[in-house]
Amino acid sequence: MSKIITTPDGRVLEPVTPSNDLQKLQEISEKLISDTTYQQILNNNTSMNMFDYMQKFPSPEERLKFLTDKMDSMQKRYYLASKFRDLGQYVLVKEYLKYDEDGQVQVAQTRLMGIE
Repeated sequence: MSKIITTPDGRVLEPVTPSNDLQKLQEISEKLISDTTYQQILNNNTSMNMFDYMQKFPSPEERLKFLTDKMDSMQKRYYLASKFRDLGQYVLVKEYLKYDEDGQVQVAQTRLMGIE
């Protein structure tokens, strides 16, 4: 269902498995949507489809982007080794920072951003 994400530092982020309650809700909504009576109600202009107003579940990529966009970060530029200079001169990385209870900072994640 969801694909596995590998971070630039080699860690593997497993896909999130929906809870039993969420799976039941998805099954019920699929049955309801496929029901002909429900389809007739939807075709009536006076009705409203409640599923159009329900929030869609984000993909693992969207969740990771949301989490890292909220973190403090800094971008760094490193020289590429000479054997890779046909790709560019620099590699750009973004380091996401997290703070401990004392206010000390550490790099929580590093992400490759591009090559110049």
